[in-house]
Amino acid sequence: MTSGQYPNRWWILVSVMAVLVMAPVDGSAVNIIIPVIQQDFHVAHLGKVAWVQLAYLIVIGGLILPMGRLGDLWGFRRIYLCGAALFTVSSALCGLAPSLSWLIGARVLQAVGACMMMALSSGVITALFPAEERGRALGVVGMCIAIGLVIGPSFGGFLAHLQGSWRWVFFINLPIGLFGSLWCWRMLPPLRLGRPARVDWPGGLLAVAMLTALLLAITNGSSWGWVSPAVLALLALSLASAIVFIRQERRHPAPMLDLSLFRNRVFAGANLASMMNFLGQSCAVFLTPVLLENGLGYNTAKAGMIIAAVPVGVMLLAPISGSLSDRIGTRGLAAAGETVVAVGLAGMAPFSDYRGQRDSHGFMMEASLLASADALCAAAELVMGKVSAVPAALIRGYAYEPQEGSVRELLRPLHEDLFR
Repeated sequence: MTSGQYPNRWWILVSVMAVLVMAPVDGSAVNIIIPVIQQDFHVAHLGKVAWVQLAYLIVIGGLILPMGRLGDLWGFRRIYLCGAALFTVSSALCGLAPSLSWLIGARVLQAVGACMMMALSSGVITALFPAEERGRALGVVGMCIAIGLVIGPSFGGFLAHLQGSWRWVFFINLPIGLFGSLWCWRMLPPLRLGRPARVDWPGGLLAVAMLTALLLAITNGSSWGWVSPAVLALLALSLASAIVFIRQERRHPAPMLDLSLFRNRVFAGANLASMMNFLGQSCAVFLTPVLLENGLGYNTAKAGMIIAAVPVGVMLLAPISGSLSDRIGTRGLAAAGETVVAVGLAGMAPFSDYRGQRDSHGFMMEASLLASADALCAAAELVMGKVSAVPAALIRGYAYEPQEGSVRELLRPLHEDLFR
């Protein structure tokens, strides 16, 4: 592909990002309104309300890679526009939800739409941009996603407080989605990359079943009883799904997850460290709004400003940690980052007794979150610096036939860097 084939390619990318940015904004904003949703639907068990987020994340985790292949089967433009439309319509359904079950179901549809958009962003860049511009284009995508994560908590909290209802966090997607969809429909050309491999739908569905059963058992174990027949059955279903998933991925010609990658110690270790890091951080991210709003009595706007400290810290400190990794290496920096994560999370433990001075608690909460954000930047360098092919391992699920301009060609240098 020549650089003059799509002379307006940067405007095309802007139109694509105008829609895609809804996903990180919405994903980070929903955490702020979880306590308000719990009160509005009169739900006593926080674990039930957690499924507003869990359902969204499970669907994305299980279907984002299979969705990527649909772009080559039916065309990027068609899939992307369908994803944008589905995300917009499902946002309206979320805002109109009369019950918690309705809201969770609408969030599942919203996640499917988000998958259709998120999975195709790299393919669109590959098809539109020549090799010398792809890195810059990927950087623009990353910056837009980071900005979405930054403004999501504060914007969502402010909007819910201003309008007096959590439903406006979803309704705001309607004009954005409509405008972005029309812009994409006008700007995005028909794109297709090579011959697609078979779609690993069984692998994606098995991953969803495995995670759903496991999280249902965990969230309901305390109320149902950890040795109750229902919980034991869910755990058994999750284990069986995991076993079948592993067999499926080993046999499929284009698996959703190439398990052979974990034979590389650096790759496996980096993913384990990243998983533990996000496991600890996600607990704090989910529970902190509940503490701030239900415990300390903050409104959603103030809680959103405090929670925004994490992505703001990541944005400010990521370039510094990247520069340090080039000078001193990633191993020590990542270890130091994980240590600061532990210290930051331990510093938040006293806030479980939330009776006291609200201002001092809010200040120390923000300081602890900023420390965790600093650590997140440093720990991420282990994956991005030492194992630069992590995206290749995942996006390789697109599995196009090797050819000029394909996703595999885009990521080939990263793959060779890891396995050379």
